[in-house]
Amino acid sequence: MNFRNTNPAIVWLLALAGMLSLALPVHAAEAVSAPDVKGGFEPVAPFVDENTFLVARVDLRRTDPAAIEAWIDDLAKNAHGDPDAAKDFAQDMAGARQAIGGWMTAFTKAGGRQLYLVMNLLDLPNPAIVVTVADGADIQAIKELFAPTPPGGGAGHSYGVAPKGPRAEQIGQVVVVAPEATLRRFHESKPADRPDLSTALATAGDATIAVALAPPPDTRRVVEESMPALPPELGGGPAIALTRGLRWISLGIHLPPDPSIHLIIRAQDVESAKALAGVVETAFKSLARATEQEAGLSGLGKLAADLTPALSPDHPDELTLSLDKSAIQKLVAAELPDQLMRARAQAKAIRSMNNIRQLILGCLQYADAHKGDWPDDLEKAVKADDIGLDVLVNPVNPGSKPGYTYLNPRKAADIKDYSGRLVIYETEGGPTGRRVGFADGHVQVVKEPEFQKYLKEAKEAAAKGRKQE
Repeated sequence: MNFRNTNPAIVWLLALAGMLSLALPVHAAEAVSAPDVKGGFEPVAPFVDENTFLVARVDLRRTDPAAIEAWIDDLAKNAHGDPDAAKDFAQDMAGARQAIGGWMTAFTKAGGRQLYLVMNLLDLPNPAIVVTVADGADIQAIKELFAPTPPGGGAGHSYGVAPKGPRAEQIGQVVVVAPEATLRRFHESKPADRPDLSTALATAGDATIAVALAPPPDTRRVVEESMPALPPELGGGPAIALTRGLRWISLGIHLPPDPSIHLIIRAQDVESAKALAGVVETAFKSLARATEQEAGLSGLGKLAADLTPALSPDHPDELTLSLDKSAIQKLVAAELPDQLMRARAQAKAIRSMNNIRQLILGCLQYADAHKGDWPDDLEKAVKADDIGLDVLVNPVNPGSKPGYTYLNPRKAADIKDYSGRLVIYETEGGPTGRRVGFADGHVQVVKEPEFQKYLKEAKEAAAKGRKQE
């Protein structure tokens, strides 16, 4: 089971909330009353049926951008006291804010208020986004903000965020962004009463981010028939522990200045809750192991334990997890900096490999256009593929000049083994090895002894080629 295949739409909405707050104009959060069951679920009720399994809400009125920026900046500065890491993190946040700041300014100016995400089994993997608006909102402006951006930019609008395909349409008092087939279904079919989802969303209260999940009835039956036993990652017990034991899941996230996280998993009864506790504990442990293996991280076991919901002493039919501001700060300080720094290092390494791959493709295109002659330098390769000079900078060692070293094979005819002929490599290696690229376009990480072997062979082949000219 691959735990990392999370639907990108869910990730987009939840991650967006934090970024949205950084993009909003700096002012105090608007005072709004806590939603009740009807008020919190009412905007999406017409778009929910028996196949809906998730509803999420981001309330843009409940943000204090200045407090969020200050909190994130403080976390970055205290990440092991590493000023370079803090500086890099601040630059990343500034870039993220700039990227979506214009969109959010236009959204709030047009009268946009809340964003809802509705996930339905019939629409996978595409969600529907429901936008609530203020009285007198500029509906056309909001619809244009969610229109697909024309290829290469072009006219229309500047901040399109929806993927190609979905269309924005006003339905009643809200704007719905969804694929054409989904919009058609909303017009033609009747909604279904889903007290499980509405209760789960209401349980999150006035959280800035609220998520409600409840398995549709038919899904429970299908899962039981197709998978009577749970996979090993979930403990391997009877599937009914999950399909019949789970009623709904509610997640509420409050953003700074008083951040908190509240997760409630409601079971059918006390015995079902006990069975679910075992499934959840096993799942979190498996998730930690899978992430460690796939992402090359370590030490996630304790983090998983700290984040595993446990049986509630007050409500024995529930599993809960609550983290207040102090608990979140302690968790971040103790667990996350190392993981984030490792993930950041891995991301830089991946970008470096992509840079090398693009440079090789540029060289191959140049050779194609020049009768097999490879370019004299990498700048010519960049121009041949029109990829931008930034690929010449190694993100792993941005101070390295040059970021990459080019071993010009001169003529394509002189390359006897494309897969073994080293042509580009990182000028400076690191403790995990050096990223190198070969004439056939593949890139790999090699340890120093192996790199020296490839380097020697490439230099010998180049010298032999020059003698034959």
